[in-house]
Amino acid sequence: MQLAALLVERGGDLEEALEWLQEAADQQDPEACYKLSEWHREGRVGIPNSLAAAHWARRAALLGHPAAQHQEGERLQGEGSDPRLQGAAAVWFARSACSGHAAAQCNVGTMYALGVGGFPQDFELAG
Repeated sequence: MQLAALLVERGGDLEEALEWLQEAADQQDPEACYKLSEWHREGRVGIPNSLAAAHWARRAALLGHPAAQHQEGERLQGEGSDPRLQGAAAVWFARSACSGHAAAQCNVGTMYALGVGGFPQDFELAG
């Protein structure tokens, strides 16, 4: 994965970098999955592809990538106020927060303050 970033950074062949990145992602490297998601979202691998971006971001989240977990929580939270969606978002925020992701920690605190997502309202835990 680092080789792909190095190739692009030094003005190397984007196609070759993509091959290395794809290979690392196929081998379940969470950082490679997350980076591939970004490349698809930004259109660095052709036309921006939100479906491919979502696929790779979700895979990165499932593999434990904190930023991808936070992103998954935000995606679910943005889908509506259904308590099940809020609960699923809370799970992703909590996973990410446990890894030290600051924005996810803020989300968990907010959920405690509001008493949503399965968190009881607790201003002390909200921080």
